[in-house]
This record gives sequence, structure tokens and C-alpha cells, in this order.
Amino acid sequence: MDIPQGLHDHITTKLILINELSAINQEKLLESAVIETYESGSYIFEQGEEDNYVYYLLVGKLNMMAMEETTFVIDADSSQSCYPLSQMQPRQYSAHVIHVAQVLKVSKSLLESLLVSEKKGQSSQPDEIESDDDMVYGYDWMTHLLESKIFSNIPPQNIQKIFALFQEVAVSKDDVIIKQGASGDYFYIIKDGEFEVTRNLEKQDKTFKLATLHDGDGFGEEALLGDVPRNASVIAMTDGTLMRITKQAFLSLIRDPAINTVNYEKALQMINDGATWIDVRFPDEHKRSALTGSLNFPLDMIRVQMKKLNPESNYVVYCDNGTRSAIAAYLLMNNGYTVSYLQDGVNDHLEQPIIESKINEQKPSEKGTQISKQDEQELQVNKVVTESESSVSADTEALVQAILSQQSDMEELSKALSTVLENVFKSLEQALKEKAEAEIARNIIEQKLKIFQKQKK
Repeated sequence: MDIPQGLHDHITTKLILINELSAINQEKLLESAVIETYESGSYIFEQGEEDNYVYYLLVGKLNMMAMEETTFVIDADSSQSCYPLSQMQPRQYSAHVIHVAQVLKVSKSLLESLLVSEKKGQSSQPDEIESDDDMVYGYDWMTHLLESKIFSNIPPQNIQKIFALFQEVAVSKDDVIIKQGASGDYFYIIKDGEFEVTRNLEKQDKTFKLATLHDGDGFGEEALLGDVPRNASVIAMTDGTLMRITKQAFLSLIRDPAINTVNYEKALQMINDGATWIDVRFPDEHKRSALTGSLNFPLDMIRVQMKKLNPESNYVVYCDNGTRSAIAAYLLMNNGYTVSYLQDGVNDHLEQPIIESKINEQKPSEKGTQISKQDEQELQVNKVVTESESSVSADTEALVQAILSQQSDMEELSKALSTVLENVFKSLEQALKEKAEAEIARNIIEQKLKIFQKQKK
């Protein structure tokens, strides 16, 4: 096909996917491509159709319609026109022409084949390459993202906006993409390259490798979802390319429409209709106060424990203030589970726990309650240690069971193990501190008791 030089340059440098091909493969693709003109009021394709074409808007303006209603508009002068129209098939919406439009129409199977050959570093002729639709877009970061479970809950009008807002960033080997402890600013998708995820345990001055990430993998969402500091570092192991989207765009275009947020009244209604509570707080928090019938899957273990859940059931996730449950809901939904999370957490809806002690069980002695106060201090010491041991034991037991079952991905187990170890050290450190403070208080009481007894004599 003969294409004017100016338009040829636009197609080969600006249109996403085509601009990833070598000059030779671009020419192979354009040999069979056509530019078609559509009159105002006509349709380029309609919702629900399946075909073997990829369309790009070159001139004009389109209404993108779902269920016969306009969801958003694409103008040829906007950055959105650089992306394929309605890439998912069956088509998620109809392309209705507002003004006379010209579109580039290329073979989907040929484009996919050429992308595969580029990925493999081959220069094969198109007829020497497999053109199975299933093998291709797995190599393309956009399709990898579209095929994620979380994207099935995002309305069509958001998808084109999301792709238009992604920024491409070139990185070099050893670049620190995310630093543990920093605030979250972007969500990333790997276009190409290899990246390592690590977590540092500051008190022990040790760094653990959690995972290795490759083309199509995403990272950085947890800090954005929970509005918390980064819990790990990500370092480039090779030169590569990342696609990133800002925190604000991620939250408004991906999180908000994808994750179902419910208030307490709505959650209770869902539970009455057969849904199940999931408490993602630590085991000691769950033990002290929990909603009736709730499962306890701590956030740091949920990647391992989620395999115990029934994909056919509905779940409502909660924590104390909504931060951890927002992250857990995203992780569960991205693995195919039907989940809502409790807005603002559960703190206002839990009864305060009653802490029993020997003081309540003792009958007052004639000489006063000094001994009872000493007993109270001893009970507090034992309580601190017992609660810490309970939390550590519950997490460790779940981890061991997952390893023995051999049903969990080893990289996920590595992440969970690192988090458990970190919590072990934190729990023990806090327990020792509180134990020391309790022992100091007990010594003071004992000294005062001795002085009191001398004065009595």
C-alpha cells in the first residue's frame, strides 16, 4: 500500500505496537494494511463482534459506545488515537463515527506474529511464524494487563484512558526503581527487562530476595492502595523499559471502579446472603476481637493462604481502618476471587474485649490489695509474651502448611517468609521491651511493699 511520507512517519513512530517493530517488519505489516474511510453515522465495528483486525484512528472523531450509549469520545488529534481501538475481543464497545473518519486497518494475526518474532530476536518471514491468536499478546504489556482479573471489572471507557496515561521510562541495569520506605507515587508494568524485589530487615542488617519480575509483570500497587510506605525495593537487573501510571490515575481509573467498597450495613446484608468475612489483621488482633464467623488471613500471608478460599464464594474483607483490607481485596480480585472490602474498617463495630485477670478472681484480703497489684504486673508480662508467641505461631504454622502442601508458588512463599521473619523480630523486640518495663514496675511495687511492711511493724 502506498502511504504518503508524512502519514507513514506518523504510523511507524506514533502508533503503539507498530512502533515497536523494526523497519523491515513495519513494511511487512503495511504491505497488507489498508486505510478505510467511514462516513458520519456509520460504524467501524460493533460491540460483541470478533474479527482478525486491529484498527487505528487517523482522521476524524469517534463515539465509543457500550449498550448503545456513548461512554467516551476519541479524537484523532488526541494521544488516545495512538492506541488500537477496542483491542479486547469480543469487542467491548462499538466505534460510531461522529465526523468522517479514516482508520488504518491491519491484520491482527500478522501483527502478533511480527511482535513475537521481534521478542525472540528473529527475522523470520511471516509465513514461517505461527499465527495462533493465543500466543501473541502475552508478549505485549497492554494485553498482559488487559488479561489480568482486575481489569475485567474496569468499565470500557476507562481502559483507553488508562493506556493513554501510561508513560514509558527507559531504565539501566542497577537502577533503583522503588526504594523500601519511600512513599508510593507510581504503579509500574514491565515492558521488557528483568527486575529483583528485595526487603531489608534493618535491625538485623539483612536483605532478602523476594522475587524476580519479568516482561508483563506489575509492581508498586500496594503502597498506592494502602497509602503506606513502600514495603520492598525493586532494582533493575538488566537494561529495560517500564510503563508507569501516576498514583492519582491508578486510584481513580483502576482501583475505584474495580474494587467494590461497602459500608457496614451493606456488608452485613452480604453476610446474611451467604458471603464470608475475611479478617486480614494479625492473629493477636483477631483473637482479641473479631466479627463472628470471620476467617483470619493476615495480609502478609494472604498470597499463600488464598488458595484455601472457594473461588465460587463471595467474601467481605476487613481490617481496623480499611488500609490493609484495600490491599487484600485487590490481591484477591486479581486472582479471580469475588471480594468487597469494608469502608473505613471495623474498629467502630467491634465490642471492646474484656481482659480477665487474677485480680477479678481473688477475694480481697484483710491486709489490702498490694499483692494483687504485683500479680497484675506478672500477668501483664505473661500476656505480652503469650500474645507475641500466638501471632508468630499462627503465621509460621500457615507458612509451614503451605510449604508441605506444595501448592504455593515459591516466590510467593519467599515473600511471605520474609514478612513473617520481619514480624517475628518486631514482635520479640516489642515483647522484650514491654516485659522489661513490666519488670521495672514490679520491682518498684515490691520496694514500696517492703517499705510499707516495715512501717506497719
